[in-house]
Amino acid sequence: MLLALTLLAAASPFRSTTPESLGQQLRYEPDNGAFVAIHDHERFNRPLYGGNTAFRVDGGDIPEFVLYLPGRGGNVRFALQRGETTKWIHEAESVEPRYIPGSLAYLIEDPLLEGATLQLTALGRYHTESFLVEIECPNAPADLRILAVYGGLNGQRGQRDGDIGTEDVPISEWFQLKPEFCRDNVFTYSTLGQSYLLTAPKGRIQAFLSKDAQLQAVDAACWQDLQLLAQQASDSNAVRTDRPLLVSTNQLNGKPLYFSWEKLPNETDSQASFSPKQLPQRYAESQTIRQQRATQLEVHTPDPYFDAAVAALCIGADATWDEPQQAVMHGAIAWRRKLLGWRGPYAMDALGWHERSRAHLEYWSTRQDTSPIPDVIPGPDEDGNLARSEAALHSNGTLSRSHYDMNLVYFDAVFRHLRWTGDIEFGKKLWPVIERHLAWERRLFRREYEIDGEKLPLYEAYAAIWASDEMSYNGGGVAYTSAYNAFHNREAARLAALIGEDPQPFLDEAQAIEKAMRKLLWVENGDASYFAEYKDWLGLQRQHKAAGVWSIYHTIDSQIADPEEAYQMTRYVDQSIPHRLLSYPQLADSNPIWVFSSSHWFPYDWSVNNVVMGENIHTALAYWQAGRSEEAWSLTKGSLIASMFAGICPGNVGSMNFLDAYRGESQRDFADGSGVTSRAIVEGLFGVQPNLLEQNLTLRPGFPQDWESAQLKHSSIALNYQKTGDEVSLTVESQFPAETQLILQLPLHAIPGSIRLDGTKPSKLATLNQNGHGYHQAIFTPSQQNYTLSYTLPAKAAFTPPDFQYTPSVTVDAIDWSKTVPARLTAPVDLSGAFNAKVTEIFQQEYRSPRSPFVSLAIPKQGIGGWAGAYKRQYEVDDRGVRQTAADNEGKLNLPNQIPLTTPTEPESNNIAFVSLWDNYPNSITVPVKGDARRAYLLLAGSTNWMQSHIDNGVVVFHYTDGSFTELALHNPTTWWPIDQDYFVNDFQFQHPGPYPLRLDLATGTFRNYDPLSSADQAYAIEGGSATVLTHTLDPQKKLSHLELKALSTEVVIGLMALTLEK
Repeated sequence: MLLALTLLAAASPFRSTTPESLGQQLRYEPDNGAFVAIHDHERFNRPLYGGNTAFRVDGGDIPEFVLYLPGRGGNVRFALQRGETTKWIHEAESVEPRYIPGSLAYLIEDPLLEGATLQLTALGRYHTESFLVEIECPNAPADLRILAVYGGLNGQRGQRDGDIGTEDVPISEWFQLKPEFCRDNVFTYSTLGQSYLLTAPKGRIQAFLSKDAQLQAVDAACWQDLQLLAQQASDSNAVRTDRPLLVSTNQLNGKPLYFSWEKLPNETDSQASFSPKQLPQRYAESQTIRQQRATQLEVHTPDPYFDAAVAALCIGADATWDEPQQAVMHGAIAWRRKLLGWRGPYAMDALGWHERSRAHLEYWSTRQDTSPIPDVIPGPDEDGNLARSEAALHSNGTLSRSHYDMNLVYFDAVFRHLRWTGDIEFGKKLWPVIERHLAWERRLFRREYEIDGEKLPLYEAYAAIWASDEMSYNGGGVAYTSAYNAFHNREAARLAALIGEDPQPFLDEAQAIEKAMRKLLWVENGDASYFAEYKDWLGLQRQHKAAGVWSIYHTIDSQIADPEEAYQMTRYVDQSIPHRLLSYPQLADSNPIWVFSSSHWFPYDWSVNNVVMGENIHTALAYWQAGRSEEAWSLTKGSLIASMFAGICPGNVGSMNFLDAYRGESQRDFADGSGVTSRAIVEGLFGVQPNLLEQNLTLRPGFPQDWESAQLKHSSIALNYQKTGDEVSLTVESQFPAETQLILQLPLHAIPGSIRLDGTKPSKLATLNQNGHGYHQAIFTPSQQNYTLSYTLPAKAAFTPPDFQYTPSVTVDAIDWSKTVPARLTAPVDLSGAFNAKVTEIFQQEYRSPRSPFVSLAIPKQGIGGWAGAYKRQYEVDDRGVRQTAADNEGKLNLPNQIPLTTPTEPESNNIAFVSLWDNYPNSITVPVKGDARRAYLLLAGSTNWMQSHIDNGVVVFHYTDGSFTELALHNPTTWWPIDQDYFVNDFQFQHPGPYPLRLDLATGTFRNYDPLSSADQAYAIEGGSATVLTHTLDPQKKLSHLELKALSTEVVIGLMALTLEK
């Protein structure tokens, strides 16, 4: 049928997110494994860690530092001094900063140095919570002195511990020292010495210097007046101040200087017990440990950006491990606390820290709820406005008391740990925990659908992934949680067989889930077919086809898809998920690189559509698993460039990057990104996939075809890849058990007959080819742990970059609003008999039914908001402007082309006909419409949300007297817009080419053209709400009978306010 819509004739320009438009070029370039800052130097942007605790030091491109204890622990600055001349080091004529993963180094040049170069290197110490600095300057002028200034410990923590994108002001401002921070700081020192002690209500710091220095307290007001500071520091008479800083004046004398600031316990008077003479040794030891951590996974490839990124990844992942707590933190900085989710623990096994992984998993296994299973599952929480079901969630089998189902990702890490280690005893120990978890998932989230006379299970998602804040499925069966559960049941079946338990129930459940997914969720879409996001349980039980990337990568990662399906699913991402190509002069010679947004959902709310490192790289892992290595590499490199080289923190394993339109760049060294990036590199790029429970190792190299070499050093395996022309050799040094079988998987364009291990043919050779998608598989039983594989790998065709282009699913009926329609050709339709509410009442009531009868997340009872941070959201609709405007014009609102829309004017009169699948209103209404017309003008208002995106929320049906009809789809985001906001539109993650509907602001009675360049200020902030004007082309040769307005989506309300026919 013809879907017709009249919108504005021309779309406004997009809000641009190209790097150039944002003023962004690469901030950092690699140099021998370091990140060298090339422009736009930042303060406090790069954390340095010490001791695998919450202690850290925030330094950055500018050599100024702040200790974080946690809580503000005082700032450190250095200055050059010769005679009466003093200059801050960060204000020197030339400062070249570089981040050498785990440390910051600066090359300083200035006329005060008379041609010498001073190097300052800073790093954290791993054995104690302390900060170390080395300063050396060969050939320094004999009278050169170094001033080291410290103070300002007040313990302030901020909203998210001073992380980027989380405080009210940028961290370059947040960490600046203010004199009042120094109040109640007490320094204990001698005027000539090698140590001093700072005592404050929020902490104690002991400083050590490698040489005797002149020590002097000065007033903190001097922080912004270096000359005054130098004068006070040289005055032998003590300065009396209640806001002290401590200045040490140090003579270089041609030898390196060493400084240390160490956190001491608050509860005792103890001091650090070591000689300052040990500082050079401590510094050397710390550098050795830093190097070991940075090379926990060591790679050498043709790409210097990647090699530096891997070292930074190792440091970032290490920082998420908390040694005293023996657990992976949610983040190294923000959210540094034990949290069961999300994907951070993957890094421990992927990078070879298997003991850490076991300790983390073992800790959480002891937290499982083992209380009796309740006879009745509680309903949704009243205090959560019916959006949550925490009372039911926290029951036998759950592992945490959070708002989330973090069990799934935890057990995913458990099963992958067992694959890495083959630790059957640990698996046996965890078996009761696994059983209770799988029973909990079935009891709470298993949803049976009947199809072809058979009941098949899908699993609902209850905040089960990182991106789940505000995602709610209201009883529906979801692709990614169904995939998780299928994989976990299969893995449980495998483990059960090894430990003497019955595997069949778990195998049966896995098979049933996979069958349900194919019958209920699979969407045929040519070579881009895929699994839908979810299938409604309530209402019309429709498929929601606008899958986010999580439904693609989790399904592939959980081994649900066969090779052809996996390829098709990644092609869906290419075509249906917005992407941004990244173009920088330094990368002009490389293949295209890009990042994806995580969905294409409208309207925005937190986590439903962001530009996230972890989401992108998990998607890249799925591309490798689908056999699309070239595209996987381009996406991975794009993600690494965006987070580590283009963002403000060098080598950052972050969360959101700077391309995110709403949040912008946010968080440093976040565990979720570390986990999936580690897996993508080890399992995807290098193709190392052990399964020691089955005593095999799969190697499936995923290198770009133009790479001629690549080396990997991992605690379990070393690989050396060499390619000459089409001939490949892959040397393996394995630390896996000697009896481990080798499975080599190669792309279909490889020559299977060429595959050899130390010159011998494989014991088994097979090819899986599904319409050109699959692999060759060679099986060997190596006689030794070191061997060389060889094969022929011809070049293949160029890769397929993303080809997303959003095309609205409706036919646009363009209107020139400047052309007046004569009044004699217009016929307003009386809707008074259909009106059943005031538009202002839409969010002033409780929508209690129908709701999921299960443990579910849903829209709050007020009809707006989400389950996470917005379950108490309120929005007041104000229609006084519309009523007054109509009252001033004989009950009419005139469109820009002078078409009149009639609407009630009295404040107490109903002015809208609402329909909804909520019980509050009828599912549909019918309005008599007589005569013939060429076009209908409709004024509509109502609600929608991100879970109803890219689907018809409702429909307007015009019926003719001959029984035929025509439909106007109310489709989010093309024709159906929410009353509370405009859609945010830009040229990347929120692409919507328009045209856009005419909007009527209810509080003013003003019609306006939507402008995407101003939408960022209007989201959630259209005062009083807006209605939407739509038009629909009719057949003037037919007589109209009636109009039908129908609701199709659950959890939305659709209303008709006015209807006028144009003859």
